Amino acid sequence: MTGSPTSAPPPLLREIPLALRHDVYALAALAEGLVMVAGDRWGLPAGPVAAVGSVVVVVIRVLAIWRRRNAPPTPDADAGYVV
Repeated sequence: MTGSPTSAPPPLLREIPLALRHDVYALAALAEGLVMVAGDRWGLPAGPVAAVGSVVVVVIRVLAIWRRRNAPPTPDADAGYVV
């Protein structure tokens, strides 16, 4: 990005991506982040913890597709713009 800190962001940054508004991408990523933080706190090796986190993401995504589930919509899901 260029410009002063007070300038408006580019138009692409003002819209929330559809995947983060309706799908479970963000929830799956959050779950993997929680696995990684827990593994770090417990002093576990990063490689196996990352593998477990990846499996968690795949399981969440496959279950969401299989059960035809989506994440709950955000309050501004219809508009698609950050207020």
